[in-house]
Amino acid sequence: ATAILALFPELATLTPVPTRLTLRSHMTALWFPVLAALQDKRSLPIKLFSVGLKWRREQRLDETHLYDSHVASLVVMAEQISLEDGVELVKAILADLGFKEARFVVKEATSKYYAPGMEVEVFVRHPRTGEWIEVGDIGLYSPVSLSNYYIRYPVFNAGFGVERIAMILEGYEDIRVLAYPQLYAEVEFTDEQLAEMVRIGVRPLAPDGFRLAEAIVKAAEENKDLPSPCEVLAYEGPFLGREVRVWLYEHEPNARLLGPAALNRIYIYQGNVLGLPDKGLEHVPEVVEARARGVRTGIRYIDGIAMLAARRLEEAVQAGQETLDLRVRMAKRPSDVNIAIDDVARRYITSRRKRIEVKGPVFVGIRAEIGTS
Repeated sequence: ATAILALFPELATLTPVPTRLTLRSHMTALWFPVLAALQDKRSLPIKLFSVGLKWRREQRLDETHLYDSHVASLVVMAEQISLEDGVELVKAILADLGFKEARFVVKEATSKYYAPGMEVEVFVRHPRTGEWIEVGDIGLYSPVSLSNYYIRYPVFNAGFGVERIAMILEGYEDIRVLAYPQLYAEVEFTDEQLAEMVRIGVRPLAPDGFRLAEAIVKAAEENKDLPSPCEVLAYEGPFLGREVRVWLYEHEPNARLLGPAALNRIYIYQGNVLGLPDKGLEHVPEVVEARARGVRTGIRYIDGIAMLAARRLEEAVQAGQETLDLRVRMAKRPSDVNIAIDDVARRYITSRRKRIEVKGPVFVGIRAEIGTS
């Protein structure tokens, strides 16, 4: 701040200059000078339309009221025009917007610029709640008000609340959700959107790391049912300037190279994150439905584990280590198999009382020997 004042010292001596101008609270009165200027320049009837902002700072902010909002305002000036003519015009406008029903209620207290008893509030029915909501205000201008501007002809005016009409058309029950979704709207995600928030957590940094991860996945798929104890050479060759050999292993007897859940795939179904096998569990309805109707993320447990192993091997080479051993046993959470879920998705899932079930007996062992360059 001091640097800015040093550049512009006149800012320190600024004084407010009050004026009689204020933010407009409606569009109605603005038509008088316009119509006065046009009445001798255009043929009757003169029909005008404008959309503009209005400010009602004194008004409460609630389900149907905003501090600032848009008004769609129109006027018709003709040699003869009645309130009934205006009502029919408004009915036609509302019908074009999709509102087949409308209520017109004469206001008990008429604004000064309208003729006594000639101001009417317009209501339409909300399709979801059935409530009648005011969307407009119409009326005939007062002869006294018109004479102040030397306007010689009757004028019909109508003003519609743009946000209220949009709220009803879009099915919102709270206008604040429409106007300020960042503050009032509840977050809703489809299964497809949630699927985009599920990803592999740790990834290798170098192309060698990605090639190694692919080799590990390939060896796992081809030898998944190999009886244990067993080892399978997944990769042998150069890696970040060193010679490495990488094995998949299972040393426990009477098992297989991969545990039953190692190839489980991540599905999103009805807001739940589920790790499911491609086959089996047909007796569980949710599993069958998720595989048939859920969103497949394209991520399996083994994919996350292979990426993690490749990254750990990159770190081991950089640290000058000679060996690496990575063992994943029982998965209880996504991070156990190197799967990450964005915090936004987690909060959404828990707030909706949905589930994150990425678990199961994985039992994947990966070891590496790091040689010289």
